[in-house]
Amino acid sequence: MDPAKQVVDLVADARTTNYLSVALLTIALHEYISTFEYEIRLIWKTRLSLANIIYIRYFTLAAVRSVDFAVMLREQTSDKVCQTMLLVEMASSTLVTVLTDIILALRVWILYHRSRKVLYLFIGLSIMEAITMSLLGYHTIRPLTAYAHLGPVLQGCYSLEVPRLFTFYALPPYVIGLTMFIMTMLQCRSTISTLGWRHTPVMALFLRDGVFWFISLLLVGTVELVLWRDARPTLAQVPVIPGTVIMALIGARVLLNIKEITTDVPVRDISTIEVSDLRFSLGVRG
Repeated sequence: MDPAKQVVDLVADARTTNYLSVALLTIALHEYISTFEYEIRLIWKTRLSLANIIYIRYFTLAAVRSVDFAVMLREQTSDKVCQTMLLVEMASSTLVTVLTDIILALRVWILYHRSRKVLYLFIGLSIMEAITMSLLGYHTIRPLTAYAHLGPVLQGCYSLEVPRLFTFYALPPYVIGLTMFIMTMLQCRSTISTLGWRHTPVMALFLRDGVFWFISLLLVGTVELVLWRDARPTLAQVPVIPGTVIMALIGARVLLNIKEITTDVPVRDISTIEVSDLRFSLGVRG
């Protein structure tokens, strides 16, 4: 490839990555501000619970801001710093993804009446997801010891060779998301078809959030797979921050939706979900 064209492509890819990162950070800030009132009422004014502990909005914001301002929006001159920061970015993205899946798994666990079998299933899947994504990310980034340095014209860390092993990084969340989607559909279908949407708001909410989550996961995962498999190596970072932010926003919104509906659960839903279990799991005062 012509070196001049390679430089032009690299700078263009870097700008695309930075523009998308800043855009998603802006969307995240808007979402945080617009739902802050609900957050205070549903998270901070309730007793400590698993739902409060895994509330991931501020960790995601801190992680994205640190990556953006410490790495992606600044000129980098050290290969070692680039490798270290990419490992930190990968670890943060993995943690946000796993925590988001735990939030969605909590929803499915509640649907199945806090079944021990379902609990053990998702504990095992979450551990496998964390280990698999961490290993794939580590063995993708660790061999990258040389990065492009073009002076002030190029901000961030970009390697001209990214192992295609990174393509598989998107698969564990997809497998777990598909599992939760199928389990949600199976549990909700018969009850909603019998009683109707209006008489089963908890089921309707869980099903709606489950469908929306899976569609979003499918879109994000498809973009990641295509870019990491077929695109230029310098485009490898394009979906990382946007994908992380989107997953975190959906997870936080789902958690707020669940805690919101527990404040007014109709009697008809008790036959499907035990209200005391739902409120106990989410830390809502009865």
